[in-house]
Amino acid sequence: MHGILVQLPLPKHIDEALIIDTILPEKDVDGFHPMNSGRLANGDPSALVPCTPQGCVILAKQHLGDNLSGKHAVIIGRSNIVGKPVALLLLQENCTVTIAHSRTQDSAGTLCHCRYSGSRRRSP
Repeated sequence: MHGILVQLPLPKHIDEALIIDTILPEKDVDGFHPMNSGRLANGDPSALVPCTPQGCVILAKQHLGDNLSGKHAVIIGRSNIVGKPVALLLLQENCTVTIAHSRTQDSAGTLCHCRYSGSRRRSP
């Protein structure tokens, strides 16, 4: 076996953290294990990079050019699956990163309702 992929979200009766912590970090192909997410956050070159966030960066480079340094990226969503890893990867590319989410307010203090079709968890 080369790797393990845990399809999230899991049913509510299954402890997500327990399942992820059980996987050996070197087999965790999505980078969900705390050791892998920590390595990514610290900019460790040995970090396992999750494929969807990596794909987002590749698309940005194809559209904007290989040098993303100095660009301002707005990430909609703060999930551990896509939002946060994309933000971390773009920071490694020297982008300025803003994360907008369900509690983001405009300058008048009004919620902006940053919801998108990919969101599985809705705020009340």
